[in-house]
Amino acid sequence: MFDWGGVYLRRVLAAPEATAAAAAGFFSAAMAAGRLGGDHLTARVRASSLARACALLAALGVASIVAAPAPAAVFGGLVAVGLGLSILVPLAFGGAGRRADMPTGAAIAAVATMGYLGFLVGPPTLGLAAEQVGLRGALALLLALLAVIALLAPAVGDQRTAGGYRNHPS
Repeated sequence: MFDWGGVYLRRVLAAPEATAAAAAGFFSAAMAAGRLGGDHLTARVRASSLARACALLAALGVASIVAAPAPAAVFGGLVAVGLGLSILVPLAFGGAGRRADMPTGAAIAAVATMGYLGFLVGPPTLGLAAEQVGLRGALALLLALLAVIALLAPAVGDQRTAGGYRNHPS
């Protein structure tokens, strides 16, 4: 969304350049706010439930962007996507750190590798898809990926016990 939000505003909704340039800022601010408030939520909500809710929030944001008739709706969608995705990354790292079936370092490295792969491959793949189905259609494809995240939400495990945080499986 960071890479394609402004392009979407400019090319699909014909927003002025200054308006389109603000897309990255809205998305980044929402990500930062979500990360700053995320610990509060993760301490109170089961990780798998929170991951599923975050994926749903991000999906609602993407859907509102795709259906947006005007730039203002896109900004609301970008905020929802940013808030939704912001907590998913820490949940994935936390889940990797609690894995009992592989060493903690290897599990965290696997999550980091997948994150970097998505960071490098995601934007050009979205561009290739946009050439085939348009940018609106390419963004709609992200809904399928968010559905996969919602389905895989139990993989982050539960990070809480009745007495508070669980450090590592014994």
